[in-house]
Amino acid sequence: TDNQIYLYTAAGTYLSTVAQPAVADGWGWRDPGYDGGHFLYGGRVTNVWYVNEATFAVDYTFTVPAGPALNRGVTVVNKVGNVIEGKSSTFGTPIYSWTWTIGNATATVSTSCSIAGTTAVYGLAWDSGRNSLWATTAPGTAPLGLLFEVDATCAPRPGSPLDH
Repeated sequence: TDNQIYLYTAAGTYLSTVAQPAVADGWGWRDPGYDGGHFLYGGRVTNVWYVNEATFAVDYTFTVPAGPALNRGVTVVNKVGNVIEGKSSTFGTPIYSWTWTIGNATATVSTSCSIAGTTAVYGLAWDSGRNSLWATTAPGTAPLGLLFEVDATCAPRPGSPLDH
């Protein structure tokens, strides 16, 4: 059925399904961030869903106003207490940096940046060991299917991009 997440064990044994919210239609929840106990899923709207890792219940939903029209890729940069610093991408550019206090209805956008020469940034992952953001570009747009490692200002690191 549509709008379901299928849960499996690491060995591939089916466990159950979890319904996604109706507003996560089309391609549903995508490219989540993770804060150590919750997934942060984006969708085709400005919402980000804060989903409990153990139960897959939506504990909170918040928006990233004055930022992306939709949150395609979401990553967690830092979490201190109940404050999360994150980043979101859309199907294009730029990448937005935001701060959210768990339980609030909105996040605060602080900055945005774009990776030079890209038109469609999709998935994001924060690498705290290298203090870098990893971003993928979508096939079908130029440049095609590349993996970028950039700093906090979106400047490419040496050796970036990688063709994956």
